Amino acid sequence: MNVNTMGQDDERPAAAEHVLNTHGPDGDDPWRWVRADGSDSVDGNCFLDLGQPGVADYVVAPVRSIVTNYAVDIISGEVTTIQLNLPALPVELGREKVKHELGVQPLMPTEERVALVTGGSSGIGRGIARKLAEDGLDVVIADVRREPRRGETYHSDAEQPTSEVIRTETDSQSVFVRTDVSDESAVRHAIEESVDRFGRLDVLVNNAGIHTPGTTESLSAEEWATVIDVNLTGCFLMSKHARPHVVDAPAGRIVNISSINATFGGAGPAYAASKAGVLNLTRDLAVELAEDEVTVNAVLPGVIKTPLQDLADEETRKREQERTLLPRIGEPADVAAAVSFFVSPDASWITGEHLVVDGGYVAGYT
Repeated sequence: MNVNTMGQDDERPAAAEHVLNTHGPDGDDPWRWVRADGSDSVDGNCFLDLGQPGVADYVVAPVRSIVTNYAVDIISGEVTTIQLNLPALPVELGREKVKHELGVQPLMPTEERVALVTGGSSGIGRGIARKLAEDGLDVVIADVRREPRRGETYHSDAEQPTSEVIRTETDSQSVFVRTDVSDESAVRHAIEESVDRFGRLDVLVNNAGIHTPGTTESLSAEEWATVIDVNLTGCFLMSKHARPHVVDAPAGRIVNISSINATFGGAGPAYAASKAGVLNLTRDLAVELAEDEVTVNAVLPGVIKTPLQDLADEETRKREQERTLLPRIGEPADVAAAVSFFVSPDASWITGEHLVVDGGYVAGYT
């Protein structure tokens, strides 16, 4: 990181002190600089200490003429102090004003962020949880079972719980919380346990899902309701109860796992309808949470190597592979990479969108 840094022996002027005024106009929570003697004079140089509450969420990206110097922690690489020259700017600067004038971008220190992944014990969710842990996030695994599901076709050797794999193979922390996402009391418990354990919740990945094969003629009303309750209502309940914490996070993210079947059907009425609902819930949540700078996006996987593939016979699996343009079936890691992108700073200005991860299946099918 090439920056102008203040020497270790440089001392900040005693007259400069940062104060966070949390009662600004229109609830904007402006940042305010004042003299140590209490006066409002901010002529000349003063300092903005990024270690103060509410300020560590941001870091200066491009150096503007207003920034005369700034210091960087050589261990973490994070900007710690900015020296400003404010001869012409107002004393009180709202968040948006500061971000506009200084070119401030959201800071997302992944080593301090926490993600909750539903359905994280097996399949795609397991891949997502492991990828986010590799990215430096602590991960809560919310699932109805701790042990991974072992399929006959794929993942037949999966044994170790995801949370244990993360703690063993990465520097991240991980815990398991038994959760039925269709049960609102269980959802509340999962959120509370996450916040109690880690003190925050930055990222929610709604991945939990089930599939009951059948047609409108063969499916019972109870089977239909069960699929909708887990796949769609579960996504709603998790988002509803995680919302306050994700909104409070410096860079809140919600990523929903839908399916290519959300756009053209073909996997049975309950599954296709539930995944289409997830896609449109994603768009609605994006509109709702935009003012809080929380992004909400969806990933639509194609045919992925998971235990769920045991529901299809060999002929169906062969046909699905032939329809996939790229010469292989997808891996959970392929979907996890898309989720990692949506969670990263690179996707900070993307919301209400969906990313198809299917090896070209949809393009070839249509």
